Amino acid sequence: MKAVKMVSPAWRRDAVAYLVRYHRVSERQACRVVSQHRSTQRYVRVAPEYELRLVAAMNALAAAHR
Repeated sequence: MKAVKMVSPAWRRDAVAYLVRYHRVSERQACRVVSQHRSTQRYVRVAPEYELRLVAAMNALAAAHR
């Protein structure tokens, strides 16, 4: 069987979730298997809407205070 290298943290998150759900291993063990740090596993992405509003506010401040 050929080993597949997972490069993206999102792929690794999915792999950890799969191992936890279907193979009934702990999150700690699953993270160790796929070489994913647990803080990366638990990362929650900021909502895109909030991020867009934040960038717009930063641009407005930058334009006002050149």
